[in-house]
Amino acid sequence: MTIAWNPKAPLERAQGVSRKSNQALRDYAMMGSGRSQRKLIEHYKGQAASNPLAKPPTLIYGTLAGWCLRNDWVARVDAWTTIQQERDEAEWVERRRQIRQDDWKLADRLRELVNEILDAAPTFYRRKSKIERGETTTRKTRISDEETIIEKVRVDKQVITVALDGHLMAKAAKAASALGRLAAEVQPLPVKMEHSGHVTLVGIDPDGA
Repeated sequence: MTIAWNPKAPLERAQGVSRKSNQALRDYAMMGSGRSQRKLIEHYKGQAASNPLAKPPTLIYGTLAGWCLRNDWVARVDAWTTIQQERDEAEWVERRRQIRQDDWKLADRLRELVNEILDAAPTFYRRKSKIERGETTTRKTRISDEETIIEKVRVDKQVITVALDGHLMAKAAKAASALGRLAAEVQPLPVKMEHSGHVTLVGIDPDGA
């Protein structure tokens, strides 16, 4: 007859079970999916051989097998594994939710930035510059009534060309669209520009997804 154990804490020490038996149960559970009583006994024997001060729960296979049978190890470890998997899944659900929220916020900020840049297009330039050589002229500098310096000088000029970087704007709009729709778990759509200059289809409201 097996013992009564707590289904919410399957590895918890049950009434009437020795500390050594319960420790062996925990060690058995922690071995993972490839666990077996034989492997656990071999582990204990190796532990005792390498460290004279080590005190494993038992070195006798028959004792371990008896604990396993009487204390319902298989069912308890199965229950414990299920609890661990559910806990892990809950943690990953929360992580995925947080990632979606962060991605949506980032997409929203990027959409706002794109539209602000389109509203103030003259400030969002791709800039090029070059130096044009000027003509050589004569310059006279009077030092005093009796002295004047005459020198030849050339005045160059810098020509700056600016243009709105439409390619970069399109990439920013596309990134905002992809982030927003991934966060809302919606299939991506092509980015489109309205005649007003504002970016459209670069994300959807999560409440309307």
